[in-house]
Amino acid sequence: MNKSKGNPDRNGQNSKKTEISAAQLTLIAGAVVTFGDVLATIAGVLALEEELQDDAEQTEYLKMQDEKIESMQKQIDELTLQIKNLTRR
Repeated sequence: MNKSKGNPDRNGQNSKKTEISAAQLTLIAGAVVTFGDVLATIAGVLALEEELQDDAEQTEYLKMQDEKIESMQKQIDELTLQIKNLTRR
């Protein structure tokens, strides 16, 4: 009879160990998932920063192009005026 009383204790201990192991694995899995979420968030922030940098560079490029076009238009206007003055003489 001692053996039958001992087995339930061992089964109970094994069950508790299994429950603890399962809880530990759940905790580890949660930590890994959280770490993955943090990495995904960091990747998103980096992608957003890169996009903002690209937009800033594009804006600067367009500003320079506008300045060049404006300068060219002034030159065209000056040349047109000079041609008009030459044809009047």
